[in-house]
Amino acid sequence: MRGAASAPQAPPELSARPGFVEPVLASRFRADMYALNLLDPLPSYRALSQSRDARAYAEILLRDAPADAVILSNWHWATPMWYLQRVEGLRPDVTVKYIAPRGEPLAQTWVAAIEEYAPRRPVVVVRYFEREYGDLSYRFEPLGEAFLVRTAPRFAPPPGLTPLDVTLGERVALLGYRLETDETEPSRLLELTLAWSPVVTPMSDLALFAQLLGPDGRLWSATQDCSHPAGRLVDGEVVVERFVVYPLLHAPPDDYTLVVGAYLPTEPGAPRLTTTDGTDVVPLTTVHLRPSTLRPVTRHPTLVHFAGGPTLIGTGYDTGVPGQVRVYLHWAGPGAGAVVQLLDESGAVLGQGRVPVLERGQYATTALDLPAAPVRVVLLDGDYPRRWGLLFDGPAPLPSPAPHERYVPFGDALVLIGCDRPVGALEPGT
Repeated sequence: MRGAASAPQAPPELSARPGFVEPVLASRFRADMYALNLLDPLPSYRALSQSRDARAYAEILLRDAPADAVILSNWHWATPMWYLQRVEGLRPDVTVKYIAPRGEPLAQTWVAAIEEYAPRRPVVVVRYFEREYGDLSYRFEPLGEAFLVRTAPRFAPPPGLTPLDVTLGERVALLGYRLETDETEPSRLLELTLAWSPVVTPMSDLALFAQLLGPDGRLWSATQDCSHPAGRLVDGEVVVERFVVYPLLHAPPDDYTLVVGAYLPTEPGAPRLTTTDGTDVVPLTTVHLRPSTLRPVTRHPTLVHFAGGPTLIGTGYDTGVPGQVRVYLHWAGPGAGAVVQLLDESGAVLGQGRVPVLERGQYATTALDLPAAPVRVVLLDGDYPRRWGLLFDGPAPLPSPAPHERYVPFGDALVLIGCDRPVGALEPGT
């Protein structure tokens, strides 16, 4: 009788030939792994070669800049904007100024440029230095991915927002929002613009957040909260925030609720502000998460095809939490949905999750927090394991994690896979 913990078995006609199956499979496995290690970066290179992000960023920024504005830019954004101006004739009234390093702290150079131009012309900056800009008297309002430097507070919401009329803790009035799209993929950003106003002049620090909550009520996103120190804002002014919300890499395809809220970060327990009915989040809209179309980056490329699909194409381990291993399994379609179980050496189940239905060209990642690293993986059809690799029933082997291995996805930008720890005492500045 077959079961989830049954050992892999070769067909009788092959297993009866001593010494045949294991060397053949081992050599095939080594060849597959060599090819996968060579080919694994190609999806990233392919995506980069087809990217038009630089043009889109430069074009949107030039088109949205105020008349006669000065755009303070670093080199890699200045060059595409200069091209659009000088070759395609876009926005000749705008001055694009490259802020070159001058041997002083870079933030100081940018602050000096802002102080030079802001009293005379509209200023847009493509870099944001939170601490240094926070000491200035100006407001920095999102303009796409850049910031418009406002010399005075605004007291009316920008046009084109979905209106809101919600007050949090009698301190924060939510006025409106704009979401660029209501459908995305894991690790692909969602851009949310939120307008709000302090009901009274804040006497303590305020922070606002945006999150994606799943049907299970769990948090399935990461983003940076927007903080405001006490005394920085005045009552009645309209603050415009930009949130970049990243659905987690292992978030399953489903409908999620985009919510916002506010809290007091410097008070004990960082209490959240609540609405009149006692809730501490405000639902904005539903966001649909579809399977990823970008092949995930993996530390351990594998190629284990299960009957009926999907194919396990990679594994990652994060050992950053003592006493726990987070295991990332990367899957490629096509394939029917299935329960996935991770087993230890004895065949005991360490944890289980679910792989979604995937079409060809779609990918998914499952993540499980386990007490120890697994050694085998199995997909179940009901109570029975799916065949894999054409030859075997039961569990398939998994690669072992390296000591202190890390796998920490950072949105769609990068994955941290390790770090060198300094040894001994460090001198200041080293």
